[in-house]
Amino acid sequence: MKDKYIKRLSIILFVLTAILTGLIIYVKKINKEDSIVKQTIEESKQEETKEKVYPIKEVRIKALGDILYHGSLNQYGKYKGKDGSYDFTDHYALIKDFLQDADLTIANLESPINPNRPVSSYPNFNPPVDLLKYLKDAGIDVLATANNHALDTGIEGVYTTMEEIDKSGIQHFGTQKDIKDKYLITKVNDISIGILGYTDNLNGYEALLNTPEKKNLINKLDPETIKKDIEHLRKENVDIILIYPHWGNEYVQKNSEEYIKLARDMIDWGADAVLGNHPHVVLQAETHKSPDGREGFIIHAMGNFISNQTLETLNNIRTEHGAIVELKFSKNFKDNKVSLEEHKVYPTWMKRTALKNNLYLHQVVLAEDYQDHERGKKAYQMTMDKINEKLD
Repeated sequence: MKDKYIKRLSIILFVLTAILTGLIIYVKKINKEDSIVKQTIEESKQEETKEKVYPIKEVRIKALGDILYHGSLNQYGKYKGKDGSYDFTDHYALIKDFLQDADLTIANLESPINPNRPVSSYPNFNPPVDLLKYLKDAGIDVLATANNHALDTGIEGVYTTMEEIDKSGIQHFGTQKDIKDKYLITKVNDISIGILGYTDNLNGYEALLNTPEKKNLINKLDPETIKKDIEHLRKENVDIILIYPHWGNEYVQKNSEEYIKLARDMIDWGADAVLGNHPHVVLQAETHKSPDGREGFIIHAMGNFISNQTLETLNNIRTEHGAIVELKFSKNFKDNKVSLEEHKVYPTWMKRTALKNNLYLHQVVLAEDYQDHERGKKAYQMTMDKINEKLD
């Protein structure tokens, strides 16, 4: 009887122990799951409160002066070319790497490109179509086409220039087939750049623009129009606005007071940089702070990038000097604020070498690389002195 009682008690204890063990395991599981849930909730809260990281991106732009193909440059290209083509590789061989080391490189094409007309030089310029291939290969991405030589081959040449540039893969601004296309907007590193170009004269060919459609082909340097164009780009939320005005007087050492004021006005209206051309000599540069606190960069003329205007041909050493402007902008994508972080000017020199049979090789070089050459040294020093010369 006693043994029977002990046996029942053992069974009861075993069952109770099993139940208790099960309860302990269940409670531990619930606690573990609850802990995991709490940890997940806490991590989720931390993730929600963690500040979102916004990128800051940069864009480096290089701006060049006038590309003006005189007869001797065309002659050399024909000499180097094969089967009737032109080869201009040598003109840019010493500056190519420097031009390509930028996110965007812009220059002024001081002529039409009209394959329906013979290749010609001053006073009515028309370099060969082959030139565009070599400009592209040298690293030039965008060309200004509003200048005093835009009508050198008539209305037809305005159209063919745009068509041939488009075929080459280069972008252009300053002339357009339709007025709605006057705003060149390009995007680099997720930063949008709007570029506008205008000219203050057309070498007396203005009468060719005798219909509303023709008048819209070439952007004229009109302050009210420029102001409206800048406002249009700002409404389009363009990050950076660059203006390429073709203005002033050839070879004169300072821009007119009217255009100095206009340059500063353009910054006030919303432009970030004004990059002047036409005088064929380098003029002064300055920074200008707008009423809204932005700092804009102005260079009144960048001089010739490439031409045959030299000491020997014009008795003016300044015409063989040029300036390449480098602008570095940054954009903070948190507040979409864009800032001009750096501006720098690189003096250039047109190195002209006499070859055989009245043939000349022209090469654009960085003047600072030719400090052991009298002309290269002068190009650097005279350009920097002019750039830093005060306007007021």
